[in-house]
Amino acid sequence: MMNRLILTYRPIPSEVSIQLPYSKSISNRLLMLRMLAGNTFEIEHLSDADDTRIMEEAIRNYEQGFDVIDVGEAGTAARFLTAYFALKAKPVILTGSSSLLKRPISPLVDTLRSMGAMIEYLDTPEYLPLQFKGGRLHGGDIRINADISSQFVSALLMIAPLLPQSLNLQLVNQEVSMPYIDLTIHLMNICGARVTRLQNNFIQVDNSGYNFSGVISVEPDWSAAAPWFAMSALQPYTSFFLQGLDINSLQADKSLIDAFKLMGVSVSASTEGIFLKSSGATVQEIQFDFRNCPDIAQSVIVVASALGIRGMFTGLNTLQFKETDRYTALKEQLSRLGVNCAGKPHEELIFGHHASFPSSATIFTYHDHRMALAFAPLVCIMDSLTIIEPQVVNKSYPSFWKHLEQIGLSLEYFD
Repeated sequence: MMNRLILTYRPIPSEVSIQLPYSKSISNRLLMLRMLAGNTFEIEHLSDADDTRIMEEAIRNYEQGFDVIDVGEAGTAARFLTAYFALKAKPVILTGSSSLLKRPISPLVDTLRSMGAMIEYLDTPEYLPLQFKGGRLHGGDIRINADISSQFVSALLMIAPLLPQSLNLQLVNQEVSMPYIDLTIHLMNICGARVTRLQNNFIQVDNSGYNFSGVISVEPDWSAAAPWFAMSALQPYTSFFLQGLDINSLQADKSLIDAFKLMGVSVSASTEGIFLKSSGATVQEIQFDFRNCPDIAQSVIVVASALGIRGMFTGLNTLQFKETDRYTALKEQLSRLGVNCAGKPHEELIFGHHASFPSSATIFTYHDHRMALAFAPLVCIMDSLTIIEPQVVNKSYPSFWKHLEQIGLSLEYFD
């Protein structure tokens, strides 16, 4: 396995066209919904990301009677399957990689236990691995602590149509990204469920099951567009066309449009995708809240610092619960590039004007795909950039390095 990639800048064409990977967020939800619906529909353009591949394999292994289901580093699969295994009430153990075992899952487990599930922690309380020992779930009035991950909420919502009673779910300490929950509700309703989001953080789900047959097509991934927005901001006057990206998408990461508009990137849409073009004109200071779109925080913050824009970024609370502590990782890597960051830890990040970055640098990815995707575009303003563990992008965007090579950048891999 190659653990070091050296990117060297070469002039990029004036026009670039990219076929983004298909959304793993939508793919993983549809895999779960298809299973809950009894495999009554087909999925077109399923994501080729590692997270989706692992989700598919975990479902297949569970249906074949495996006693232990290992989802590696796939946090989405772990959360969705926790709710599904509790619903099915068949004895099984759910585990994952060492990094996944450090990501808390207690809010979801606590709620499922309150609904009748019999789940035990096999090692450290509040973390995987989990042992499912039966029980019978009920619906009714249920509360869930929603300050860590929207996936806990989505996991409960998706199993709700199959509960003995309708579910009235209240989100307590609601700090998570609601657009992801709205995406789950939208897909559930497409699949024939009856879900309604009410005011005051209440969601109602009828126990009428799923009723859909046919084909559902997965759209391209807006989070995968982040490095191309970044390159547009750093490579003025090159036009980037992102094929198939839907300007009307419900994906939370469509907020890229608003964030990068402040850094000179304009967006125009067609029926075939969107065009990005930078004027090179930026604001002097950016204030942006990432509460609803935490997955694009790294890309936006890195580019703002590279352009010498003063930044005040908030809504970063959930970054510490991702593949790595993204808040700390981001702050450390920016510091190595000479950017002095301040702000309340794990909540906000503040920095002033920064004159320039060095001509070359080494970026540590911390086993996190979004660290690689966020920092790689900096090669546009450097002579070269070294990425440690470049293979991490396989989690969400396996073709990313190939796409960079296709637009003319030089790539050299080393052990």
